[in-house]
Amino acid sequence: MKLSVQSIMTQGRRSYETGLETGQRLASELEDPPKVVFAYLTVNHDQAAFLKGLREGLGAGASISAARRPISSGGR
Repeated sequence: MKLSVQSIMTQGRRSYETGLETGQRLASELEDPPKVVFAYLTVNHDQAAFLKGLREGLGAGASISAARRPISSGGR
């Protein structure tokens, strides 16, 4: 089994478009199509819209797991 790891950070503000661009970038930069994708979003994003764009950008076949939480101050 081959394990590939890719991290992408974006400052995009439009959730769907940011997800789409992220999925397209992942699909083009990895040697093989991803089977699993973990996405971590700030609360400022519309999670459903981001994930819709991400799925479209990746194409068929990838399972997606997402988490969302606020960025807190004070190291918490």
